[in-house]
Amino acid sequence: MAKLIGNEPNQVPTNGDLGKLAFQEPEAVNITGGTLDSVTVTNLTTDGASLDGAVVINEAGADVDFRVESDTNANAFFLEGSSGNVGIGTSSPSVKLQVDGDITLKNSGNAILTLQPTYGAGASVINFKATGSASQDARISSGVGSVSNITFSTGGASLAERMRIDSSGNLLVGTTSSTSQGTDDGLILRQSGYLFVTKSSDAAAYFHRRTTDGDIVQFRKNTTTVGSIGTAGGQSYIHGAGTDTGLYWGSNNLYPYRSTGFTDNSIDIGQSSYRFKNLYLSGGVYLGGTGAANHLDDYEEGTFDVTLRRNGYAAGDHTLACSYRKIGNTVIVNFVNDGTTAPFFYPNGNPTSSGQTVEIVSQLPFTPARGNCGVRLSHTRTLADPYLLSIGAQHNSTAIYLGKVGVGNSYSLQNNAVTDSAQSNITIIGTLVYQTD
Repeated sequence: MAKLIGNEPNQVPTNGDLGKLAFQEPEAVNITGGTLDSVTVTNLTTDGASLDGAVVINEAGADVDFRVESDTNANAFFLEGSSGNVGIGTSSPSVKLQVDGDITLKNSGNAILTLQPTYGAGASVINFKATGSASQDARISSGVGSVSNITFSTGGASLAERMRIDSSGNLLVGTTSSTSQGTDDGLILRQSGYLFVTKSSDAAAYFHRRTTDGDIVQFRKNTTTVGSIGTAGGQSYIHGAGTDTGLYWGSNNLYPYRSTGFTDNSIDIGQSSYRFKNLYLSGGVYLGGTGAANHLDDYEEGTFDVTLRRNGYAAGDHTLACSYRKIGNTVIVNFVNDGTTAPFFYPNGNPTSSGQTVEIVSQLPFTPARGNCGVRLSHTRTLADPYLLSIGAQHNSTAIYLGKVGVGNSYSLQNNAVTDSAQSNITIIGTLVYQTD
């Protein structure tokens, strides 16, 4: 029988405040009724073995609860007899340990909280649940077994994964694979430093700068800025570092730009060894200046056919391909007839006829704008009636005129038939230059 120090006999009152009791060599202590401020058990031995600190409550296994009160909480510690659940600050713990209040882990070294499910049977899970909520509002979960992912889920009753850190240290948002860039919408931040952002049918990223003009994004190498994208005056720009070149996008213009602002007549497009290929313009180009006289608004090259008609008969027509070049409003027409391959004056290829005529019945590619124009042509043979041939164009007409100028005569711009009594072919080469609108 236990001995009650300071009280004889060893009998505990059934009610009232017991104060502080000390027991020595107890075999069993029964307390009924009343309250007990503290119990100290020391020097416990049985059959020579120390039992210090060995206290058994409800050894018979009765369905009874054990509760410890504090001065402000009736359930400072509560042990539910039917389930073995422990509550701190609550009398109705629904799990093995339920705490109604804050928890602090403190240690002189690492403060460690370990979640350890049976290997392969489940995941380590931390649920976040609001008071009265029927389901988890959010969750942090590990993988099962050797799969060491950490997943973050939200959505309440429709709980779904939103983000994860996979076993390689990659951060994934909106996707579960670190190799799904370009196929799944979401963000992949790889442990190796790569960032992939994918969005279907919409912008993949937004960058905002508030209040002032300046850089929105800076590009750096080894902490040194090498380029920037930003905004100035409500428009956007891109430029290199320092005084490197850049561009500024205006409402209807593209401007040369540097980090110091707009620049004039100081930036080239390409170099002699590093050239662009083609430039497609629907308007003009100002060359060497910005005035109207420097404006070149048209350039065109092409071909057209000249028809040579002998003796006025269409049956003797000969078609000659000519070329032209139009620079602004200046038209340059080049034509050549090689008499060795195509008789110029002989109708139907008859070299014995004399006094034959030839005229041009084709048209120019563009109408002359002002005045008459023409050129005198030389030929490779002296004819019986010496003359120079002339080909020209007349104001407001696209007809080509063929004429002749006799010795000592002035130039005559008429579509005259040219007579050749010689019995040989003639080669004629010429260029006609005129102005058009």
